[in-house]
Amino acid sequence: MSLGTEEEPDTAAGATAGSSHYLGVGSVLTESVKTRISTMGARYIHKVLNSTTPENWQKTTDIIADDRVSASIVKLTKLTYKMICDDDYYTIAEEMFRQLAEKPHLILVHEEVVGYLMHVDEDERQAEERDILKYRYWEGHLITDAFGEVADDLREKVHHLLDKHGLEITTYKRNAEASVLAASFIDDLTSNLLFRCYIPAGRIYEDEVARLLQLFHDWLGSVAGKTVRQDGYRTPNGRVIEFFGEKGVSPSAWAENLEQFSQFLAHVDDRDAAIRTLRAAGLSEQRADELTARFRRDARRILLDTRHERERRILQIRQEFESEVSDETSLPTARLTELIDHLVPTEPAIEQQSLFRSELSSRTPTSPVVIIENQQVFGQVQGVVAQNLAGPVTVGAPPEQVLALIRSIGGAGADDVQVAARELADRGAPPPDRVRARQVVKSFFIRNMQRIEKVAFDAAMKWVEGQLG
Repeated sequence: MSLGTEEEPDTAAGATAGSSHYLGVGSVLTESVKTRISTMGARYIHKVLNSTTPENWQKTTDIIADDRVSASIVKLTKLTYKMICDDDYYTIAEEMFRQLAEKPHLILVHEEVVGYLMHVDEDERQAEERDILKYRYWEGHLITDAFGEVADDLREKVHHLLDKHGLEITTYKRNAEASVLAASFIDDLTSNLLFRCYIPAGRIYEDEVARLLQLFHDWLGSVAGKTVRQDGYRTPNGRVIEFFGEKGVSPSAWAENLEQFSQFLAHVDDRDAAIRTLRAAGLSEQRADELTARFRRDARRILLDTRHERERRILQIRQEFESEVSDETSLPTARLTELIDHLVPTEPAIEQQSLFRSELSSRTPTSPVVIIENQQVFGQVQGVVAQNLAGPVTVGAPPEQVLALIRSIGGAGADDVQVAARELADRGAPPPDRVRARQVVKSFFIRNMQRIEKVAFDAAMKWVEGQLG
């Protein structure tokens, strides 16, 4: 099957024979994005979904599924949402989403389309109109086909279909933002970014997580035989840790190695079992013995420091709570300590996965569930614990009202959104990283705006919008 299209040639400057292809659906292939693709010796393809025939959608789906296509960037518009819900397109759209989920992808949707009502300024409309004239994709369609509110039932139907296939959308407000997000997406693919995390300063187990990741990096080279580069940066308000793999090291391989590393740490208190784990990974008996001694020593040190940090935090939280509450809402010290102990995590986690599975990291409470009859007291303790674990709210950090709103909404990923809010507020972080963090926070609030009081929602969005000017 030829991957070329009539709308846009699939070759780019510097493309080489047999090079990979990147698909752009909609007005996403800006000059900066195309330059990045061509610089890496790859090719780009441009398709659109604003067609009156399902055949064009099927062609796009086939291109996404083609083995020569490495990744896709897709922009969904108001018109696209409507077409997805049409009986003639729905089945094809579902197959398209299924294929998208199989490879790296970025799905961009304008904020207004996902339900965040806002004024689209004239400069933005003119920029979008220039795209229309340049590519002639929108003949017969008004600019309001790109912007404007989508009916609730249509929007929910599309989002349900996206959720079904595990696809997340990234919202944008201006075309410049969409271009930055698309360019960053290509940069990460070019450098083969396997893992990235932002650790706010003062967050519980901040140092322990960093040391665990360094230990895992050593494991990847010594045990798994992978060439992986660790990089990142540090600011007064946090640090970023990134892992980049050599060609052929995939994110799935990263996940498998992380699981193997976790299995080894589960035997940190059993030398013979730890050696057997390394022997099963293909190491010689002598090499397994040497590495077991080194990794066990470092892992046990991290575990010990984790215990000390946890004990310090529990004492700190208890004292803070006791100094702030009245006698009417106080708890006996033993009861309060038991509740705090239940709420404070026992160990550091990477990608919400606890790596230590040994007896050394087991909980100390006698009961796994703590029942507090007074919900007001329980809520107060939860708030104090959450603030302490997240780290201090200082200059260059989000206001506590924003973090508290994220915690009150809760749900899957709420902790990651808090971290993104802190990265957004970190003025020492690179602008592209802060743009991505802003979109994470904005998407979270927009997705949950029906559950938020208007005053709180407007205040939170005003803070988010004001971070990058």
